[in-house]
Amino acid sequence: MNDNPESSRPKRQKAGKTSRFEALAKLKKIKTDGTKHKYEVEPMQNVYEEVSEQEYTDRVVKRQQDNWIVDDYQIDGYVEDGREIFDDDLDEESIVKEEKKGRGKKRSRADKSFDEDIPSNRDIQKMFANMPVKKKKEVPVNLDEDDILDDLIHELDNSSKPEILKTPQLIPSRVTEKIKKENQTRGYLESFSTLLKSPRSSLKNVSDNKNENNVLKCNSTIDFDKNHDEIIETSEEIMNKPKTVIQKAIEQELFDENMDDIEDFDFEEAIKAEKSFVEQSELSIKKESIKSEIKIDFEDTKWPIESIQEEEQVSLPHDISSKLPLTTDKNGNQVFRFFYLDAFEDVFKQPGIVFLFGKVKPVNVNAYVSCCVIVKNIERRMFLLPRNSTSKNEEVKMVDVYNEFNNLSDQYQVRNFKSRKITKKYAFDLPDVADESEYLEIRYSASYPPLPIDLSGNTFSRVFGTNTSFLELLLLDQKIKGPCWLDIKSPQLSSNPMSWCKLEILCLDMKNVQLAPIASPPPIVIMTLNPRITYNKKTRQNEILIISCLVHTHFPMDQAPSTHLHNQFFCAISRPSNTPWPPRHQEELKKCGDSSKIIKMDSERALLTFFLAKLSKIDPDLIIGHDICSYILTTLVNRLEANKIQNWSKIGRLRRTLFPKKGKFMSEKSVLSGRLICDTQISAKELIKARSYDLYSLSEQILNIKENEHLNLSDDEVSYMYCSAESLIQLIKFTIMDTSCVMRLMCQMNVLPLALQITKIAGNLLSRTLIGGRAERNEYLLLHAFNEKGYILPDKQYKKRTNNMDENQLIEDDSIKKNGRKKAQYLGGLVLDPKIGFYDKMILLMDFNSLYPSIIQEYNICFTTVSFRTLQADSQEGDDEVAELLKLIPNQMVARGILPAEIKSLVDSRREYNLRQTALKLTANSMYGCLGFTHSRFYAKPLAALITAKGREILISTKALVEKLAFDVIYGDTDSLMINSNCVDYDQVMKIGYKIKSEVNKIYKQVELDIDGIFKYMLLLKKKKYAAVSISKLPSGEFITKEEIKGLDIVRRDWSQLSQEAGRFVLRQILSDQAPEERVSNICAQLEKLKIDLDENKVPLVLLAISKTLTKAPQDYPDSKALPHVAIAQRLNKQSIKFKQGDTISYVVCEDGTNLPSTQRVYHVDELKTNTALKIDVKYYLSQQIHPVIARLCSPLEDIDSKMIAEHLGLIIIILLFCTNLLGE
Repeated sequence: MNDNPESSRPKRQKAGKTSRFEALAKLKKIKTDGTKHKYEVEPMQNVYEEVSEQEYTDRVVKRQQDNWIVDDYQIDGYVEDGREIFDDDLDEESIVKEEKKGRGKKRSRADKSFDEDIPSNRDIQKMFANMPVKKKKEVPVNLDEDDILDDLIHELDNSSKPEILKTPQLIPSRVTEKIKKENQTRGYLESFSTLLKSPRSSLKNVSDNKNENNVLKCNSTIDFDKNHDEIIETSEEIMNKPKTVIQKAIEQELFDENMDDIEDFDFEEAIKAEKSFVEQSELSIKKESIKSEIKIDFEDTKWPIESIQEEEQVSLPHDISSKLPLTTDKNGNQVFRFFYLDAFEDVFKQPGIVFLFGKVKPVNVNAYVSCCVIVKNIERRMFLLPRNSTSKNEEVKMVDVYNEFNNLSDQYQVRNFKSRKITKKYAFDLPDVADESEYLEIRYSASYPPLPIDLSGNTFSRVFGTNTSFLELLLLDQKIKGPCWLDIKSPQLSSNPMSWCKLEILCLDMKNVQLAPIASPPPIVIMTLNPRITYNKKTRQNEILIISCLVHTHFPMDQAPSTHLHNQFFCAISRPSNTPWPPRHQEELKKCGDSSKIIKMDSERALLTFFLAKLSKIDPDLIIGHDICSYILTTLVNRLEANKIQNWSKIGRLRRTLFPKKGKFMSEKSVLSGRLICDTQISAKELIKARSYDLYSLSEQILNIKENEHLNLSDDEVSYMYCSAESLIQLIKFTIMDTSCVMRLMCQMNVLPLALQITKIAGNLLSRTLIGGRAERNEYLLLHAFNEKGYILPDKQYKKRTNNMDENQLIEDDSIKKNGRKKAQYLGGLVLDPKIGFYDKMILLMDFNSLYPSIIQEYNICFTTVSFRTLQADSQEGDDEVAELLKLIPNQMVARGILPAEIKSLVDSRREYNLRQTALKLTANSMYGCLGFTHSRFYAKPLAALITAKGREILISTKALVEKLAFDVIYGDTDSLMINSNCVDYDQVMKIGYKIKSEVNKIYKQVELDIDGIFKYMLLLKKKKYAAVSISKLPSGEFITKEEIKGLDIVRRDWSQLSQEAGRFVLRQILSDQAPEERVSNICAQLEKLKIDLDENKVPLVLLAISKTLTKAPQDYPDSKALPHVAIAQRLNKQSIKFKQGDTISYVVCEDGTNLPSTQRVYHVDELKTNTALKIDVKYYLSQQIHPVIARLCSPLEDIDSKMIAEHLGLIIIILLFCTNLLGE
């Protein structure tokens, strides 16, 4: 211890020690004198100073500006804001007003001045972020070696000082990096629209493009702050900012992020971040720059909760099910009338029971609610076909058939049954069944097991209807065709509910279900469901983080909604299991609007419980989602089971206790029984043509929402969005926007009205129509038609059909399986040999309207008119079979068959109703398909072969007629012809088309040829592979053109996007109004630019990715070496990533230091990012990606060939010998 008195500090003494001694001395004196001590009470002093409210506020503001707490030197620590504990309600306006007058400079212990506008909203998070950290050893930067950095700093030093706006960073750096890369990709793709006149100029443009990309990179901005306008600046103005300002912008971003990333700092990111701190900018950017700019400004996007006035649901009385809403039918009977929407049955667990779901208006309630009608006691029904004679040549009577079945009933546990004799017709594939015969109809309770489908006896040869479903019996017997009003006689209230519907009715007899008078359908409740699902690598399970729903409680079924697409909205949000909530997230959530619409949940279990409660209250009739039938529904069911959610079956309308079996689509779909499902992905595949059917591609194509207005986040990027409250709000907005797009897609494509019309036409279930089921529609259409005519219906085959084949055929089938390609069972449409070439004269495209349905009507082809059953067993492929089939064409004296009659009614209806036209067209065109579909109940190979044979005959005869008129047919496919007009005048070509049309249509009554279009230019490569520019004339006389591509490499996903874009560029040059020399010059210049970009690593990685889909599970592939995407999936599945059937794998070909073939040097895109030893195999992309695509497109041109293309790509000709031979094949 230091004893030096000068250096030692004085001892501490307690305050008031002297007065204490004086008090003791006074007390001693009083005791000695013997006097009584009297305590004198001093008058009370007021310790509070009374001031006015305004003066008190001014003093608080003054204390707030005085940073009197001593903290670490130059480090922001704890800060006292000058308020008392009771100052929570202090006037904020006065404080803000005082701050605007001018805030004092912050004083530290060293009394060092700082720049003004230091943020005052300090918190403990920033305190930890600002704590001193151990810095790594700084690496000196040699400015002489980095010209860009030197110029950048030099310009920053010579700039003026702007004002800085305190705005926090709203998006995590990894997400902004993703946006930056997407912007670079779009910028590079736009370079294909720039023409390079010569190889020399191409080099210059490459350099210019580099500078242009740098400018665009600086100009890209994302603004999410709704308090400020979008800030756009050019890089030149940014360079004029002072160095100190840029450094402060950098510091602000580093404080919001991690200090650990400071060593990896680069100035491009600093400039980009600095723009979010600039308050004003009056510069405008040229249109070219704006096109490539990313704009995700969600503050301009109206939130659904702000754009509508929500309607409150009608509160239902508790005794809603105590009294039935009965009405009187036309016969004066009291019936329960409801609108039937959908049906469900479980033939294994609940045989003989069918659940009918619909809408009804209860007593004293002015709203429609859900109801369930349980139809019980539906009996099994089958028909026994008597033999002509027994094995002893004795005549078989109906009583003999009855006696034999009575003896067999005990064997098959059928204790009671009813029977009757009935006459039925048959017109299908079994050759030993008469066209019309007497049958023994058997009916017995569904509680008894069904009979074997192959049952036969001594007195009967076959039994029909053993596996007919009870739902099919109900729909056919009661003639229920799609959603309609139904009357239930003798209804009963259910005492033991089996559903979650508001009203449940029992119907004990199927005959009590009758059609009600036709009326418009009631409005339904729809819900658009869009969950945010991520994969947790630690638990190796999917997690549901956000559930966003849009609801419409009065949505019309048969037309588009007249007002808003929704009138309710809610969004429930949780967090990943291993991620905490970001600071200040509750404050940001409160800014989003009504807190009852955006609800925070602490766990996934709470999220799912809340969602089920909302779903039960809203009780939607239709749930809409994108890819909901596979990914969303599977994940939702799995998470309900994993979290052990009570009453999980409320997701549907049937009460259940056991979860469905995993991996079974129909089992998982059954949990939603009673609620219709609309998958916009499935609907889009049926209704429109698109390259990709993901949500963002469809939104761009149908809704005209630009791709850069969406942000498709990966699982990791979703987790990063939980780093800050602001980015979490943006994640919610992303999810809400996706939900809105799903709803708009459904309405834009008219999915619900179209599905309703199709279901009414076919007579199947609306739920099956919404999820595809085209073959089932046609089955039910024919089932209703043949049942009404008294025909025995073909049984449903649950196993693959087997025909009589000899050993040679079996050996041939084995070889087909080994080769992996199945031979067609009959000849299809005719495809004429194309006359390959490039055509700069107009091509006339003509086709037959609905050729196959027209052939069915033209030649009266039907099960009932063509005696095809004798050919079924002995049919052989070849010309003889076709000749035999053509002999079966019925003459004009034969009565119209059921198939032509049904198609005629569809065609006639198309002429009457505008809304039904698309539905009728889809149904009529697919009628032929059920005849040739092997697993269809109405499969008839001879009829399908006969229809296609007549189609080939019509196409050949039409081609001969056109050539007779002195026109050249360059190509034909099934129902269309392409005719070279040798003319460039549009009106003259149309006259030629009308002439050909009139000559052909004179020959037929139902078959009709029409003009489908005119091609201005056409590049015809081979069968089913061509590109053209179609031209059409508006009523105003203006011409419009459109590019049409079919079968080319540039529309296939198994080529890289770079190859596709290069091919599109070449195709645009070929189909443009240019001289041949100019076309070739532009193509060669672009090829040289591509080579330079690949060599200098300027091509974005995403453009090099090749995508292929797993058609089965990765482990089910026998050999993965020849299948790159399978090899990658198997390799990555051993790690954390799990690829499954249906997933798309994106990979690149790299140089990894080995001599393996290219198919074994493939890596996932993410692997390339983490492994620095991998390099893109430039030679592979030039020789096997770009060269084949370009060579195929240019093969018909005379001025350029494969060798010339290889030279401009810098390839050695010998290397391309294999590719050239392959191209020739």
